[in-house]
Amino acid sequence: MNKQDYPKVLIGTVTYEGKDYIQEEHEQAIQNIKYPNTSRLVVDNSRGTSYVETLRRRGVNAVTVERGESSHEAIKNGYQRLWNHVLDNDFDYLLTVESDLIPQRDVIDRLLMHDRPIVGSWYFLGKKDQNAALQPCIMVDKKDEETGHIGSKMLGAIENEDGTKNLDVGVIQQWYNSGLRRCHGCGFGCTLIHRSIIEAIPELDYVKTDTHEKHTDSWFYYQLRNNDISVFVDTDRVVEHHPSDWDAVKDRYSDDIQED
Repeated sequence: MNKQDYPKVLIGTVTYEGKDYIQEEHEQAIQNIKYPNTSRLVVDNSRGTSYVETLRRRGVNAVTVERGESSHEAIKNGYQRLWNHVLDNDFDYLLTVESDLIPQRDVIDRLLMHDRPIVGSWYFLGKKDQNAALQPCIMVDKKDEETGHIGSKMLGAIENEDGTKNLDVGVIQQWYNSGLRRCHGCGFGCTLIHRSIIEAIPELDYVKTDTHEKHTDSWFYYQLRNNDISVFVDTDRVVEHHPSDWDAVKDRYSDDIQED
């Protein structure tokens, strides 16, 4: 088969200068992906242009977007840039790879094999020396028994009456290595999204209330569920994750928002 006979995939990453500790290893993993018809785009949402210029000097195809009033808006702006690039340049798929993940060489082939409009990958949210390392970035439906509203919760999360959370490791183990599973959402960590999904939801956003903000990926998966679009996750392979300290980000929230 010629290159043009394969679906055209954009490998897109949203990043900022705080992820530079893993950037070169991450980019090398992207370049090692074994698939014949890809293009690469990195979107930098740092303040200023110094980091995007650093990326370009390293040979990365990088563009910049406005950071906005908080990191939540910055993330939304970054992914919207990827969305627009897919729509404007006739890509069949977008593979979103967060800037602190190290995907395997066959990741595109594996996710394409499932023949679903949107398929994510299993990766853990926390660092290896923390209990959060047991928490996969997989969301499942959560029904409010009083209102009937369908929301979401993290896989295996047990919400205590005092507001604390524990993990049901048994539930997580039941999901792991169990093939393709339907879920509520799976973040943007390493997710293959067909063009039809982006056409259905061409404008991204994030959730902002009087007390808190939630990321663009959470908003996106709510929109998919509201449109009866099924989301799947491949549980048979764990993608390596090297997260930074989210609590150290100074502009996590807008000035008028406090974490609840």
